[in-house]
Amino acid sequence: MSVSAIIPAYNESERILRILKPLISHRLVSEIIVVDDGSIDMTRQTVKQFSPKIRLISYRQNKGKSYAVSQGLKASKNDIILTLDADLKGLKHKHIDLLVKPVIKDSCVVALAMCLNSFWMYKLINLDPITGVRCFNKKAVKPDVSKINSLSSFDIEIYLNKLILINGLSIYTYYFNDLLNTPKSIKFGTFNGVRNDIKMIIQISKYYKFNLLGFTQDLYLLLKRVKT
Repeated sequence: MSVSAIIPAYNESERILRILKPLISHRLVSEIIVVDDGSIDMTRQTVKQFSPKIRLISYRQNKGKSYAVSQGLKASKNDIILTLDADLKGLKHKHIDLLVKPVIKDSCVVALAMCLNSFWMYKLINLDPITGVRCFNKKAVKPDVSKINSLSSFDIEIYLNKLILINGLSIYTYYFNDLLNTPKSIKFGTFNGVRNDIKMIIQISKYYKFNLLGFTQDLYLLLKRVKT
């Protein structure tokens, strides 16, 4: 089975080639979709110049990560979906293999990654519920693209977690100590980086209607789905 890799990207021209290079040379990845989410840098041009094999979806207005992922899902041709953050550093074939192969073997399994700089508590419990690095079977998870379109920018992972629980899927988690997301403080500066982190927390809190118990319950139920 072939894999469709979906990469939402906003102003990632300086970083995106770090993940496109291992993806384009991986034998199981037959489709790479980069969704340029209204970038104002050279992201679109960088992707175009790198390879004509990459499918580029681009629009002028920044609409957020959830919308970008929905456009990638709608355009994808394969059932096996690998979502990746455009700012990852250190992506190698071994990471792709570990995430993809369990899902190819069993459509009812979702593979989630933890990066080196994932939140310390997530490392402690061996589950990062908001990771953007994950692999799943589209038919098993059954994402509703129209529903995703209405989500806030940072709610996409929480929504996908809900579908894991609704559809009774199992989870594999992998801790990659040689893979990391570029900190927002490096990408946007200290002030704007902190502001973006706060924005993410607020949006996820709104999803749960500011009910911390709801998030905690979902996290507990997800932990019960983790295969050891």
